[in-house]
Amino acid sequence: MNERPLPPQVERLRERIEELDLELVHVLSERFQVVEELSIWKNENLMSVEDPEREAFLSELYARVARQRGLDVSFVQRLFEMIIAQSRERQERAKKPKRA
Repeated sequence: MNERPLPPQVERLRERIEELDLELVHVLSERFQVVEELSIWKNENLMSVEDPEREAFLSELYARVARQRGLDVSFVQRLFEMIIAQSRERQERAKKPKRA
């Protein structure tokens, strides 16, 4: 196969995309660490994992910011639905007593 090397600009852009993707992974990791802390607090205070009012507020916030940034609102909402679902799962798991 006769592949030409990519122009340096393309390589730089790809490297930047990779950096940004890794930042997303790191931010998600940090977010889920905060979720773990929140889960402990909710358990200690007998609070429900789900908070529909908070989720509705966040959905509106994310949609507004997505529009301001020129992003596809439905994409951003689907992304955060997955993140929130994962957060709920983690909180539910934290509620269950661990077996010895």
